[in-house]
Amino acid sequence: SIDKILEHIENINNYQNIFDTVTFSKEYDDNVVHIVLDIPGFFADRDYVVKFIKYSDDNHIVYEFNSISNHNVTLDKNYVRLINAAGQWRLKSINNKLTKVTYIWNGEMLGNFPSWGLKRAWLKQGNEVLGNLKKTLKNSGS
Repeated sequence: SIDKILEHIENINNYQNIFDTVTFSKEYDDNVVHIVLDIPGFFADRDYVVKFIKYSDDNHIVYEFNSISNHNVTLDKNYVRLINAAGQWRLKSINNKLTKVTYIWNGEMLGNFPSWGLKRAWLKQGNEVLGNLKKTLKNSGS
């Protein structure tokens, strides 16, 4: 159900236990969130600071995030800050036991990430996010 899915995607402080690439996640006041991503190989890890909002749109529950610059999260010199991070979780109930989940995000990697690797990174990220969420839901009995 949408409610069971929202239990996990709204539990931001637990993202590092759900998503393989997330190594740190913390929610601050007013839905402000800091997330750190482990980028494989010799590439610098990425982090971003976003604000989440939840709303309804055309029979969807949307959990949207957008970068913000007015925060107090210090940039770690070992990370590349993704200043344009943005995306959405879109949930649409098909029936009581089935929900269509769509994950949309800005795939800009910045820093030393080569353009030839973007398509691979985008596919990996999308598959990981949706696959990890499905695994978490299954493990929780949802």
